[in-house]
Amino acid sequence: MNNEDFQRCSDLWFDDGNIVLQAEQTLFQVYKGVLRRESPVFADMLSLSGQPEEHYGKVPLVRMHDTAEEIKLFLSVIFIHQFMDSRRANPELATIMAVSAKYQAPEVHRRAQALLTLEFPSTLKDYDALRTSPARSSVCQTESDFWALTIAVIKAARRTKENVLLPAAFLRAASHEVTSILAQDALDLEDRIVILAGRDKLSQMARKEPWAVVFSHGFGCGEWGNGCRGEWGRVRDAIEVSTNFIDPFCTVSPPVDRGKLCSQSRAYLLNTHPKAREDAWERLPIMFGLSPWAELVKESA
Repeated sequence: MNNEDFQRCSDLWFDDGNIVLQAEQTLFQVYKGVLRRESPVFADMLSLSGQPEEHYGKVPLVRMHDTAEEIKLFLSVIFIHQFMDSRRANPELATIMAVSAKYQAPEVHRRAQALLTLEFPSTLKDYDALRTSPARSSVCQTESDFWALTIAVIKAARRTKENVLLPAAFLRAASHEVTSILAQDALDLEDRIVILAGRDKLSQMARKEPWAVVFSHGFGCGEWGNGCRGEWGRVRDAIEVSTNFIDPFCTVSPPVDRGKLCSQSRAYLLNTHPKAREDAWERLPIMFGLSPWAELVKESA
């Protein structure tokens, strides 16, 4: 091979390495034994190849059919100490999850999937914690960054069948304007349709429960006045955002002022509303044509 046509990856070039991997125009010199230990696919590939026909210098060379970025990220997790420690969800983690699934590297896959689950959780408790703690959430400040991460996660989840990540990813995508959703050409058209259909279903569900109280003209009692109606009106204005999407799980800031509510409204807020949110969360995957949570979690285990 003409060495001048290729570039070494300095971070993943070990002088005493005993195998060179080529991905596109990038070369990585690493260790066979470590690759075999981490990935049965690499173990089989390196064993079946026998004596490679190609070498880089005196070191055997294997051509990969992945992008240079995919191989770099995968090898970085394996060979660079603490590469994923304290790492927040980003498109690179989605790539790592997908490539590690392809090469059947369970430990790498588990770590990437666990970090993505922090951002795209399967429980309402974790979803609420994510939304109320901006420091924990890394879904970015700009719309372009948001879509880069969300699309990467959706595509990686589809590719690896980690469907447990999809409900939260679809939900967060659904909170954006219809025009913004349709404009995401990097996302498969089928998934854009799934998001839009689920968006309508969620809005309809939210108007019935858990936000029936603010959309029902007949709700209330003899104590309905004295600020009660006005407080629920404020809540309604807060949840009817400009995207024309009613989020069943949204929280209101500032919180509902219980002192302005009648006794019936307070009972609803303390008892009926929390249970309705939990029930809605259980139905969330079905809104997007997915299996129930229990099945998604089991498939991912």
